[in-house]
Amino acid sequence: MAGTVCIVNPYSGGGQTGRRWPSSARRLAEAGLSFETRETCAAGEATTLAREALQAGADTIVAVGGDGTIHEIVNGFFADGRAIAPEARLGILPAGSGSDLIKTLGIPADADGAIARLRRGETRVVDLGLARFATDAGEASRYYINTASLGLSGAVLVKMRTLPSFVGGSAAYMLGSVSTLFEFKPFALTLELEDGTRREEQALFVVAGNGRYFGAGMQALPEARMDDGLLDVVLLRPMPLWELLLNFPRIYAGSHLALPAVAHWRTRRLSVTTATPQPLEIDGEQPGVTPASFEILPGALRVIA
Repeated sequence: MAGTVCIVNPYSGGGQTGRRWPSSARRLAEAGLSFETRETCAAGEATTLAREALQAGADTIVAVGGDGTIHEIVNGFFADGRAIAPEARLGILPAGSGSDLIKTLGIPADADGAIARLRRGETRVVDLGLARFATDAGEASRYYINTASLGLSGAVLVKMRTLPSFVGGSAAYMLGSVSTLFEFKPFALTLELEDGTRREEQALFVVAGNGRYFGAGMQALPEARMDDGLLDVVLLRPMPLWELLLNFPRIYAGSHLALPAVAHWRTRRLSVTTATPQPLEIDGEQPGVTPASFEILPGALRVIA
């Protein structure tokens, strides 16, 4: 196998990706792109399909889906801690309910714009994060391309699983966030940075990322860059509920860094321990809980963007 493989998650976007894929495939072909298609049938399968395609000689993997699909495919670029094909590229045809990564990469949300970008094939090298965390089965790890967070953001993902299936995208995250705010309690944590800085804090959430957006449009890390070799870290300390609700729009606007309750650092490595296990969010997925550590892998992935 050589060339391009499109890995399609037909269930993303409430099933819209699967319904729209025949039209998208036709437009990809009309744009002069030659490709093979693989469709996922279960959670985690995109990782296996990407890994198999790269081991068989593919040089470009196009993720057709949302941030969760991209996350799985990024992990498929690696095996046993090493890149399978260091020169291979990730392409993105956004089609899911969660599309935060493309905002930082500047990839159009519409199919025609994204296909035009794929056709041009301009490539940039970006950093990846590597998260290690606890699960019921022991320690696990995930590569991530956008953000990892813990606390309130992880609890929101847990809450979203209880929402009706017809509520998706930014509406689901907003509803999940507001309802979680009324019941979520601040937690104690110890945060250690690469330079030896050790902080004992009370927090609502911590985000350590490479991209600027998470949570269906929140600009949590407005100063993050995907190729600077550093993780941006933002911590939100407790505040009265009325004040939190009043300032919630500032997280979408990216103007929250000026708030006294917000701390901001840049580092290559970060570890977090908490008094009680806190759920993690990694590229929109919820794979485990604290304790957790995060590090940046400079220039680890080539992306068409």
